[in-house]
Amino acid sequence: MEHYYNKLEHWFDYEDVFLEAIQKAKDGDHFVEIGVWKGGSAAFMGVEISNSGKKIKYDAIDCFAPTQEFGKLTEDIYEEAKLNLKPLTDLGLVNLIKAHSLDIVSNYEDNSLSLVFIDGSHTYEDVKADLLAWLPKVKSGGMLAGHDYGSTYHVGVYPAVGDVLGNDNVRKTIHSSFVYYKK
Repeated sequence: MEHYYNKLEHWFDYEDVFLEAIQKAKDGDHFVEIGVWKGGSAAFMGVEISNSGKKIKYDAIDCFAPTQEFGKLTEDIYEEAKLNLKPLTDLGLVNLIKAHSLDIVSNYEDNSLSLVFIDGSHTYEDVKADLLAWLPKVKSGGMLAGHDYGSTYHVGVYPAVGDVLGNDNVRKTIHSSFVYYKK
């Protein structure tokens, strides 16, 4: 399957994290991404899951509520994300879920997820709440990762990760993401 994520508007630059998760995955693994926006990262993940030949369940979760981004109010972009991801949702490669991450976390069993990637709200309080809520859902050896770690714009991410996971316990990627493997 050919990639089309670069035809979509996105801030997706953590291909390396997703490729690492897919490479380590086994049939039956379950991934969750929090923060979809217009679907660029989800499009990449869905195509890569297809190309891997592995049977990986992938839930892409976003509340799609209007937010204050870069000094302007964004609109609800759920319909645009749905349209952008339709080729992958139709094939069952992406399960697009419109919900707030903390409202849906209880639907997942503890120690059941191989990857949780957090790129929702970037405030300290919200990142910390996501980390605390989703960490128990990651299985031993699974990956908890996220975007904008060390960002000069999203200053809440780095201290939240430090307070929950310890900055010495995470690996920073080349594009300001963090990766933590649960012991």
